[in-house]
Formats: sequence, C-alpha cells, structure tokens
Amino acid sequence: MKKAFLCFLVAVILSITPAYACSSFAIYSDQPIYGMNFDYYNTEISLCIAEEKGQDIFALVFREGGLSIPSVLMNESGLFITLQVQYPSQEEKSKRNADELFIDELIMYITEPKVDEVLGEIRNKRLVHRSNYTLHAMLADREGDAAIIEVGTDGNELLPLADDFIVMTNFKNSDFRDVPWDETSGTGADRYRAAYKYLGQSRETFSVDNAFECLQKTAQAITLCSMVFEPKEDFIYLALNGDFEKLWKISLKEKSIETYRGFEENIKLHFPEGTEGILASDLAQGNFSNFLRDDQETSQKGIWVYLLFSALGAALIAGLFFLLRYVIKMRGYKHV
Repeated sequence: MKKAFLCFLVAVILSITPAYACSSFAIYSDQPIYGMNFDYYNTEISLCIAEEKGQDIFALVFREGGLSIPSVLMNESGLFITLQVQYPSQEEKSKRNADELFIDELIMYITEPKVDEVLGEIRNKRLVHRSNYTLHAMLADREGDAAIIEVGTDGNELLPLADDFIVMTNFKNSDFRDVPWDETSGTGADRYRAAYKYLGQSRETFSVDNAFECLQKTAQAITLCSMVFEPKEDFIYLALNGDFEKLWKISLKEKSIETYRGFEENIKLHFPEGTEGILASDLAQGNFSNFLRDDQETSQKGIWVYLLFSALGAALIAGLFFLLRYVIKMRGYKHV
C-alpha cells in the first residue's frame, strides 16, 4: 500500500512543534557528509523511507501531542533539509498571505534535486513564522551547495556555504553574519563553536567517523538520535540515545537498515512501505519481527524447524538405545 509522502508531511505540518534543541552541519571534503543531532525530551522516534515523485525519501519523524512530525529529511538525489528551533522567538502569524510561505513549508520541496532548485521555488515568497514557534532551516546537496535560511526583518535571510562547511544550532545565524565564529552567542552557541572548530581542523580528510566524533562533541543529555548522511552512497548512519559505540546503517536504495558497528550479531531489516517506518525503540529493544522480509522469516523458521527435528532425532536415538538395553537385559545378557 503506497501513501503520498508529501500529503503526509502537509497533514502534520499544520500543528508541528519544533525539536527542543538540535545541531547540524554539512561539510565537503573527500565527499559530502551531513550530520545531525536530534535533541528532544523523551519521545517516540520513527525512521521512515517513502517514495514521492519517483524519489525515495528518508525522514526522521517524532511523536508530539498525538502527531507524527518530520524533523530531518534526505532524498535519493542527496538533498538534505533540517528544521530546528530558533531562539529567541520572532514575530509569528496564524495565517499567511498568498506571497508568503511558512518557513516549515520548505520541507515540501524535498523532492527537488539541489539547493538552488529550492531557492528558485521560494524566490518570490516571503518567509514567515507560524504561530507558537520560531524555526530556521539548513539545506545541503551532494553537489557542494548548502545554506541556512531564516526569516528576516525586511526579507528572507540566506547564509550560503563558507569554508567548505556550514553549521546550525539554535541562535539566529543571520544576526552574526559578519561576526567571527568564535564570538557567536545565544542558545546553542557552545555547540556551534565546538562543531565549527572541529570541522575546520578535520576538513582535509573528513570521514563518517569524523562526523560521529563531531556529533559527540555537540551531543546533550537529551540527544535521542545522531545521524550521519553519506549522500553519494545514499547511506545514513545513526546512533541512538547517545550510544556512539553501536551504529546502524540505512541504505536508501535497498530500503534497509542493518547493524554496522558494535553489535554481537549481524541484523538486517527492511522498511515497511509508506510512512509507517521503524521505531527507534524497536531497534533498541530488539523487536525485529515486523521488519523482516519473507525470505528472512522463512530462514528463521527453517532454523527453528531444523532445531526441532534435531531435538526429536536425538530423543528418538536415546529412546532406541534404552529400548535395546531393556531387550538385552530381558534375554539374560549382562553387557551391551
């Protein structure tokens, strides 16, 4: 059963509540890599892969007030979009005009292949904040383009990529446009400076391992999921609940997730169709039965059948042995 992914996003976005405080970056070294810490007080997380307009799209979706809310997305072309809460809050609107666009509606352009395609779509739109929350967005693509987009006082604020990498936490980046990175201040500035310093020192040969090290430096007690995106390979790596010793690997092409590092056994699961996704709690607790393919289920059943027949065979052999001893004894033999 196939569901329209954008319809799902639009349906929930009307009541979206932002994550408490997240950190994200994009860097272009030997290959493009994106990183994101999803920080929130205890909530259910679902990892989803769905198709829209011929594009496979990954989304991290979290539960809030009975709603399923997307927070970070990447499509198979490598376009990455993350929405994060921005402090302090700005002027907000309950309704927008025809020439305006709520900034959270940027995720509707996740089917575009590049950042400049998204910017082209919103060129004649004035971004505004929806009532009750203030957000900013970071976009990146695998061709080397990235930008932070914010609502400005007199127009949209666009902060393009500089120094081959870009970082976003929770303060308003455009307020520090001409300020050195180590002089930024506000909510998340400590995480911003830690990430910026590390990326600057490591950008010559940056890898997935470097990305997780950067995320560790910006992790908090409320970090529920840390993700590293490898867009040229369509891979997403993730750590749950701040445990960077155990890593999972998602293949967007195969629509699968498997153990990557730190596990005692190898496990490979397949995403259900549509937007249902795989719960992070199921991964943490080992509840995998709903996500195995038919051939995997058959294989597991085959193992149990083999063990069952092995046990029955052993019991039969033991029974025959004791029967033989009994028969020999009845005939007057002392030894077998």
